[in-house]
Amino acid sequence: MFTEFHQKFPNSPLPHRTTVWKTYQKFLKTGSVADAPRSGRPVSVTTNENIETVALALVEQPNQSAVRLSGELQISDRSLRRMLKRMHYRVYRPRLHALHEDDFDRRLEFCELYLGCSQDDPQFQHSILWSDEATFKLNGTVNRHNCVYWNDQNPHVFMEK
Repeated sequence: MFTEFHQKFPNSPLPHRTTVWKTYQKFLKTGSVADAPRSGRPVSVTTNENIETVALALVEQPNQSAVRLSGELQISDRSLRRMLKRMHYRVYRPRLHALHEDDFDRRLEFCELYLGCSQDDPQFQHSILWSDEATFKLNGTVNRHNCVYWNDQNPHVFMEK
């Protein structure tokens, strides 16, 4: 008997004797070894219609955060993430490209323009819309915690540095 099991399942360990006994008792009691339906709260949000709605929303805007998407679709964050997992969607972060040769000149030009405008108008900095979507540092690193791209396969998205 054990040799037949090893021939059919060569890389599997033998099942424990209590597993075999419980399976046999379940078959005698129910006539099947299938699991009985489980009790619990029925699925109310993760329906096929909602999954299609989430898929369509991600096709239109794949770079939207899960929190914003859940708010837009009026679905809880946890349910949305459950649906994304069921669809095999993952969040991908864009890769960074290095700076080009002329980028340093443009950065210096912008800094001079900013300083000139700041000297002319001390309130100039208040007329700029600042965002926390990404933090750019002087050494070239970028904090991309909010730069996301949802997909079921790696899209190999690149982001200029």
